[in-house]
Amino acid sequence: MKYLNGWTLFSLGLFLIMIHQLYMWRNESFENTAEKPPTEYKQYDTSQLPLILSQQNAGNIEYLKTQLKQFEEMDGRLKTTEQQIQAIQTQIDGLVQQQAMFATDLAGDQPPVITGTDLSAPATD
Repeated sequence: MKYLNGWTLFSLGLFLIMIHQLYMWRNESFENTAEKPPTEYKQYDTSQLPLILSQQNAGNIEYLKTQLKQFEEMDGRLKTTEQQIQAIQTQIDGLVQQQAMFATDLAGDQPPVITGTDLSAPATD
């Protein structure tokens, strides 16, 4: 501990910070060089060289492939959801029919005769 004065600790700390920054820079540079699918469709500038246009075309094709894959996945989910909605609608129709039958059984086919609701007649108490 005798050899660890203020400058030595400062130098050691600075060295560790530099190592950490180099490590972070290295990881970031590797992440940026990895091929990632394009995230947007790029419009063509016809004034560019054919090689550049072909590279842009390849990137746009990859983008369109990823979009198409997402639509295919969404189509499967939509079909499943549609089937579930149809099953629920069938169940609801059955419940409504059961309620109508129960109401008919409870009240009968004829509406009940209710008297004393005519407001034009004098009230009798």
